[in-house]
Parts: sequence; C-alpha cells; structure tokens
Amino acid sequence: MPKPTRNLPKLATLPGPPPPGAPEAPRRAAAPDLPPLSTAQPAARFFGVPFLKGAAREVTAIHLCPERVHLATIRDGTVLEVSNRLTLSRVDLGGLTCARMIAFRPGQPNAASTELAIVGPPDAPEIARFDLKAGNHLAGLPIQGVTALAYSSDGRFLAVGTRAGAVRTWLLGPGAPTPLRSGAFEAQVESLAFHGEHPTLY
Repeated sequence: MPKPTRNLPKLATLPGPPPPGAPEAPRRAAAPDLPPLSTAQPAARFFGVPFLKGAAREVTAIHLCPERVHLATIRDGTVLEVSNRLTLSRVDLGGLTCARMIAFRPGQPNAASTELAIVGPPDAPEIARFDLKAGNHLAGLPIQGVTALAYSSDGRFLAVGTRAGAVRTWLLGPGAPTPLRSGAFEAQVESLAFHGEHPTLY
C-alpha cells in the first residue's frame, strides 16, 4: 500500500541581489500606483445635549444613570439640572435645584425606580433622595458636611463620609433606609469605594 504524500505549499520569495558580474535580469513592468494604506484612527464622533451647548455656566460634574436615560449635571459647583437624554426634556426635581455632589443608585435593568442621591449645601440637614421615574421625593438621610458618597454595586448600601471624619452606612430597601455601622476617623473623608462582589467598604 503506497504511503500518503504531503504536498507542501510553495512560498513566494523575493529575489535577492544578483552576484557580481551576473547579467542584469530583465525588468518587469512597474505595478500601477495604488493609494497608500491609511493608518489613521477612525474619527471620533461627539454628540451634545442642546441645552448644554453654549451655556454661560461651567459644568463641574456630570453623571449618567445606570439605564443611560437620565443625565444629571452640576453647574458652577452648585446648580443641579437633570434631563432625559432621549427626549431632551428637563426633569422637575420638586424644588431640588442646588447640589454639591450627586450619585445614581445602581440597580437591576428595568428597575421600578431611578434613584438620585443629592448632597446639597453644607448646612443642609440631610442627603436628599429623588425617584426620577415616579417624580417624587424619597426618605432622606440625616447627615451634614458630606464630602464623599458611594453606593454598593448592587445598590443595597449607601456609604457617606463627612468633613468631620465620620463614615455612616445605610441599608436601602423598599421602605425607609436602615442605619448600619458608623465609624470615626481623624481627618476629613475624601473618598469611599465598595468592593464589587461583597459589601466591603474601603
């Protein structure tokens, strides 16, 4: 029985320089000029919300809700505005017009509510919470001098740090928020972060 044979593919090679004294090989017709391959990156495309363009006040913070529908901005460090980026209409926040910090509560897709936490003026007695879908106020969190704000990735917990070095956490449910552990540190709390998989606060 004959052994099977393998046909190796032939590779194209480029001719090397001729040895000294060899006759010059006939020249082939030059290939037609082709446009050079472009190495440029694709052009970036920018989209703007009309009421943000040409604004007299500076946008100092901007947040997009987890469902990518509502866009919240703070202008000049104090003026709060929320809009529906799909309809380009502003949302009535029921008198909440001043904010120093804002954060959207993470949640499951197609959640029943879209919650926004709002840290107002330094003398505000609490952190305001507003449901953008229902258009109503939620139970606030009594604390002053807030300098840091963080939700857990599943939206169940909210942690807050203050100028006085206090850290407080709440469990958020369908009813009123439940206060959990608190701590005290020697300096102002600048930033907080939750672990992505379990309720550990850094």
